[in-house]
Amino acid sequence: MSTFQIHNTMKSILSAISFFFLLQMAVSAQTTATWMGGTPGRSQDWNCPTNWKEGRVPDEFSQVIIPADRHAYPVIKTAVEDIDALRVDGGSMLIVESKGVITILGETGRLNGVSILGTVQNEGVIRYEGLGNASAQISGNISGHGTMLDLSSLTADKD
Repeated sequence: MSTFQIHNTMKSILSAISFFFLLQMAVSAQTTATWMGGTPGRSQDWNCPTNWKEGRVPDEFSQVIIPADRHAYPVIKTAVEDIDALRVDGGSMLIVESKGVITILGETGRLNGVSILGTVQNEGVIRYEGLGNASAQISGNISGHGTMLDLSSLTADKD
């Protein structure tokens, strides 16, 4: 085998490995984060990794699900990491306290971006950006004196 053939073979192998690695990252990037709650001493803490089924706090790649039938529901006390999508199931609850801020990006369109089927008590700020093919579905109850910003219909001028 010539040096040229070895070089091309190595190049092909490295390209295949790189492609596989990038594909693996893309597939695992969008993830579901399901609320479990109940960590002793932090049972309602959004920022406690053990309150999430996957063992990590949601981030901008996460589609967050707050299911019903939990003993404790999440409370957002400060600004939390942006998330991709949020679904608050019927019979469940999300509380955003006065200094709490959550931003839903809605980039992937998964879980409809925002689906509020349960109860949200908002004293803080909920921002919905709707950057992708997402929408907002609200058939549950949103209460409180907080702010809910729907930025999905805003466009920027190119001038």
